[in-house]
Order: sequence, then C-alpha cells, then structure tokens
Amino acid sequence: MRDYSMPGTSVGRKGALIVGSALLIGALVSVVAVNASTGGNNDDQLTVSLHTEQIGEGIVTGTKVRLDGVKVGEVAKISSSELGRQMIELDLDRDQTAALTDELNVDYAPANLFGISAVVLKRSDAGALLQDNETIDLTGPNADRVGNFTLARLLRMVTSTSVNVLTPQLTDLLTKSADDLQQFTPFLESVVVLSRTVAETQRYLPSFLIGEYASFLYGLGAYTSGTLGLVNEVMNIDILRYQRDKFDATIAMMGKGALPAFGRIGIVSGEYTKGSTDSLTPLLEAMVATMPNPARSTAQFDELLDRVDRTFSDGPNGPQVNLELTLQGVPGLAVPLLGLLPSMPGGPR
Repeated sequence: MRDYSMPGTSVGRKGALIVGSALLIGALVSVVAVNASTGGNNDDQLTVSLHTEQIGEGIVTGTKVRLDGVKVGEVAKISSSELGRQMIELDLDRDQTAALTDELNVDYAPANLFGISAVVLKRSDAGALLQDNETIDLTGPNADRVGNFTLARLLRMVTSTSVNVLTPQLTDLLTKSADDLQQFTPFLESVVVLSRTVAETQRYLPSFLIGEYASFLYGLGAYTSGTLGLVNEVMNIDILRYQRDKFDATIAMMGKGALPAFGRIGIVSGEYTKGSTDSLTPLLEAMVATMPNPARSTAQFDELLDRVDRTFSDGPNGPQVNLELTLQGVPGLAVPLLGLLPSMPGGPR
C-alpha cells in the first residue's frame, strides 16, 4: 500500500497533497483570525515577571503557581537578567489573582508529598493591584519577601546541621554523659547493695512497715503541733507582750550581771580550794583500790544488802530483828534467859 492511498479509495498522490495543503491553510487562517479578533492577547491571562536573587530547587518552566493552595497559573519562562539575578515570567489566571498587589510575597515550597516544587504567592494588603506585563522587583531590600522552603534546601540544611554542628556536639555530649555516669557509679553500687541487704534481711511485710511509718508520721505531726503550740504560748506570755522592757532588763541582768558573777565566784573558789581538792586525789585512789574487781564487789555488796534486808521483818511496833540463839553448857544463864524468851517471837529456843 502506498503512503498516500488506502485500499478501496481513489485518492492519489496529487489529491492527497491538495487536501493536506488546504487543511493546513485553513488552520493558519483560523489562528490568524482568532488573534486578530482578540488583539493577540488572552483576556483571562495575566503575565507577571518576578526579578529575584534566588530561585528554588526544582523551579523550571511549567512549574505550577499556587495561591491559597489553588493552582492559579504556571511558570512560562526563566531567564538570567544579570549576574546572580533571575527573571521568572508567570502566566496567571486573571480572575483568581485579581486581589494580588505588587507587594506580594513569594515562597518556593513543595507542592505535594513527593517534594515537587511550586511557586506559592502570598497576599499583601499594601501596594497596587497587579497589571499585565508588570515586573516585580524582589532584589536588594525586597529580597526578604522571597522564601526558599523547597525539600532539597531543607534536606541540605539538615545534612549541613548533622555534619557540621550536630555530630560534634552530640559526640561531646555523649562523652560528657559517660564521664558523669562514672561519677555516679559508687552511688549506684550503694543503691544495689542497699537493695540486696534489704531483700536479705527483711522480716516484715512492706504493708506492716508502711503502717508503722504512718504511725510515726502521725506522732511526728502531733509532736510538731505541740512544739508549735508551745512556741505560740511562749510568744504570747503577758510579760513578753505587755512588759517587754522588764523582760529585756531581766535578760540583760542575767547576761551581763548574774552569769559573769557566777563565773568570777567559780574562779575565786578554784584559787582558794586548789590545795584541798589536791588532797582528794589520794583518797579517791584509796577508795578505788578497795575494789580491785568492781564486778565482784558489786555482787558482794548486793548479797550484803539482801542479808541485811532479810534480818529485819515488819512487827506490830515497827521493824524488828529476826534472832535465833542456841545455848549449850550454860545452865546458869539458860534459866533466866528462858524466862525472857517466851515474850520473843518464835517462842523458847
């Protein structure tokens, strides 16, 4: 089959050329007519150029332009105007950007979760409304009206921070933390030893111990309350409240008169009784020597006191001595004594 014909048709090479040329001429005429009728401009489109010092990563021809999260146009052209400056031409929807002024702000930001960049326009209350083919200067003092928040810049900032700042500081922090933890090692070991000791020697349930500690705290509260009450009573003594000058005079007399006088008396007494006190030393040493074994002497002294106590008993006329006599071979004395013994407790012996 030829390139210019199909089976079952009578179109030849010459006819195909004529039909194609006619269609092309018709299309060109239609375009020219449309441009002539509209003056060569689209009334629904607004062209604005941004003169900036920076351009975000991923901002290229065809990048979407958004306002309040809605697409209002796209980047038509990007060119370099001079060293370090760019000219970004935007094709905007006239109806959706009618409220924008020439004081608008521009951000380069991600348009979705995949990090595709977009030009985000921000409204401003100042300035005049945008005009077609207007150039907005965002350089020099106006450079702060452009913000670069693209994903590539954020990743670059995070990488720079991690490499240049975070990593050395984090290493230093971990080193210092390890050194500080080594200082706490004895304390932690003490806690472990204390816990093991408590576990090995515990005899009572924690509930019982908590109850005992609670009673101690209750007593501590009562003691604290009583102490504060005592202080309150002392502070509210009448002499302190209404006769403070007498109280101050008494304290001054005790501090400046009585106590120094007692001190001087002690000094004088020490000077005059020094010789007498020296003589007490041999006496005390002799008394100590009488008891070479204090424990044995104490036991003997206790036995002596017990025997003396058993010697006396309570009688109708008071304490009396329990006495028993055994007489043998003295008949001359035994008869008179036997006559006196019946009056003694216990009868004759």
